[in-house]
Amino acid sequence: MRRVRGPVFPLIRHPLPPLSRSGRVVLAVLFAIWAFAISVAWSPAFADDAEAPRAEGPYFAVAGEAGVDALPLKSTQVDVRLAGVIADVTVTQRYRNEGRRPIEARYVFPGSTNAAVHAMQVRLGGRVLHAQIEEKQRARIRHETAKREGKTSALLEQARPNVFQMNVANILPGDDVQVELHYTELVVPTEGRYEFVFPTVVGPRYHRSEANGGTSSFPATAHLKEGEASRSAFGLHVRFASPLPVSELRSSTHGIEVSGEGTAQAEVELTDAGARNDRDFILSYRLAGERTATGLMLYRGEGPGSPDGKGAAGENFFLAVVEPPKTITTAQINPREYVFVVDISGSMQGQPLSTAKVLLRNLIGNLRPTDTFNVLLFSGSSQVLA
Repeated sequence: MRRVRGPVFPLIRHPLPPLSRSGRVVLAVLFAIWAFAISVAWSPAFADDAEAPRAEGPYFAVAGEAGVDALPLKSTQVDVRLAGVIADVTVTQRYRNEGRRPIEARYVFPGSTNAAVHAMQVRLGGRVLHAQIEEKQRARIRHETAKREGKTSALLEQARPNVFQMNVANILPGDDVQVELHYTELVVPTEGRYEFVFPTVVGPRYHRSEANGGTSSFPATAHLKEGEASRSAFGLHVRFASPLPVSELRSSTHGIEVSGEGTAQAEVELTDAGARNDRDFILSYRLAGERTATGLMLYRGEGPGSPDGKGAAGENFFLAVVEPPKTITTAQINPREYVFVVDISGSMQGQPLSTAKVLLRNLIGNLRPTDTFNVLLFSGSSQVLA
């Protein structure tokens, strides 16, 4: 998914009344001799213990320097821009090399399982490293080459579906290090409620040993368990630029202050008591109202034809959202017309036809008063009952 910038055109939204035209549903009831079958595609999901994260919080693991085994996280600032169903997240984390010589550190931190990381930069003192997306093996080779040449280098990899691991080489003594990560994810509703989650703790999982008897490359030590008092500052700000008004903003995990609820530009801040990063941050909200509603947001692309003169020409975007009503009444359901098709040929005589009659009686008996139906019978020819 291409990252989109802020909207440059006015918000357009309008409610849609229930459709007045009857929908037509043609239901074919076809029976084979003695039986009818329903084929259901079923794919069971099994938890893979090899993919499970252990109980770890964000931390630096430093190799090769006695007396310095970890660089604790100093602060985390999360800025979220929610365009209704798409979250654009910027995570800024700060820490410091308190050792006495240049080091290489491996930084492990949790991320969303649905995240698509599209940008990263690392600031060390006055230097800025900008990430480039490359094939895994080529990226590792470039990282090792830069290390040998004494250059500052960082390598970001997704170690597990919700864990990112970054190697940073040649961090000088006293360097203040700042990592800025940008990712985008789609927020999918459940029963009309949207839920944005920012992970702060890598949850516990079980790891089975590899076939050769080896163990996981992740340390067994739990650096920060869920509920343990945090040793670093944590801030989070959520700003909506939604195609529809945002309502019922709630957090089950943190104390929050909400402004602009009921508008398309709501904002959420952590309260002083809610600024804790010892648990995942969960924010739920609704876009649905009492009626079906639509919203449209327009975005100008970064092309030569746009004011900033970047990217491909004429590459503009839009985000359209159609949200069903919060609750649906019987009056809002369109009248439907059903046509039941039944085979009455010689092969259906006896039990098959009796089964067809029972099923047809049950189907017709469950129709609403506003629905209409007809029955089409076929053998050598066809006829309808009405």
